[in-house]
Amino acid sequence: MDVTEQARKDVEALKAIFDQFDVNHDGRLSLKEIITCYRRFGQNPTEEEVTKRMSAFRAFDVYAKGSIKASDLAKALEFTEVDPDEAANFIQDLDIDGDGNITYDEFTKHISDSIVREALGVKSEPKAPEDME
Repeated sequence: MDVTEQARKDVEALKAIFDQFDVNHDGRLSLKEIITCYRRFGQNPTEEEVTKRMSAFRAFDVYAKGSIKASDLAKALEFTEVDPDEAANFIQDLDIDGDGNITYDEFTKHISDSIVREALGVKSEPKAPEDME
């Protein structure tokens, strides 16, 4: 099987997964559908928690591509009081796969991990689509 065939099969598989959560079949995931996704995977966030995560992500996803360019986030952080070294470490932690883009999944995983560490009182070094109604 060549790369094109594998890519086509991967897209079909992802579409099938998406369709399971797109209950009303409008091609977009509503807030309720996103919460259902979280719950199916063992998480139980409130609507407020999901809305805050989506809003925080949207603030940086200026091109509405579903990802944030690490370089854009770095530029935005230059205008804050965040130490440049801390900002660089933060971005590196967010960009889990190291591709220079921070996806919503990477963003929320980092937030979830941070919340868990904080709730447990653990002080450790951080580890190196869609309609968001």
